Amino acid sequence: MVSSVSENDGRPRLSGHALVGREDGRFALEEVVTAPIGPTDVGVRTTWSGVSIGTEFAALTGKLDYGPFPITTGYMGVGIIEQLGAEVTGFSVGDRIYYGQNNELRTRAGDERITCASGVHASVAVVDPLGAGMGGAIVPDGVPDDVASMFVIPAVGLLGVDMAEVNVGAPASSSSGPGWSGCRLSPPRPLAARTSSRSTSAGNPWRSLDASVRST
Repeated sequence: MVSSVSENDGRPRLSGHALVGREDGRFALEEVVTAPIGPTDVGVRTTWSGVSIGTEFAALTGKLDYGPFPITTGYMGVGIIEQLGAEVTGFSVGDRIYYGQNNELRTRAGDERITCASGVHASVAVVDPLGAGMGGAIVPDGVPDDVASMFVIPAVGLLGVDMAEVNVGAPASSSSGPGWSGCRLSPPRPLAARTSSRSTSAGNPWRSLDASVRST
């Protein structure tokens, strides 16, 4: 359930739940409060959030350093705008948007700051839709929420095509791998084998869940 709350400063926030990872390896749904809804922000009720297991487990295991625990991962969300900042244009309450960043989360009980990496696995979000990074945009008509919530994955594959500078009519080779972004086109070039390596870190219980995560 999403509700609006006001703190001592009088600025509106949203309250809901987030999937929070703790340093001892526990995951739990915890009651949270968002950042204040600023003049350029929108308050969002999340309907779907997509999982990117490689990046998210890299954050939880310390391969990517987003900051200290507790931590909420997730960078692909879809939701409905519930509130608008005073300076927001181009969006309306009730619009369905996709977004990649939650500005801030803290626990409702204890006022504990949660590291957002990028914090989208939560029932509520405060997003600057025109801000830097993956702010937010309207979901096109006809695109279901579950499909829209995976918007980054095909973008990664298309970025590989762009980086390879493959144009219509140009000779190209293709290689494939697991997952949506595991297929790419590239100009013909010698093939080289790469090996995977994994580091270990005593004392980080998330390592025991890291069987499918590889860094190359």
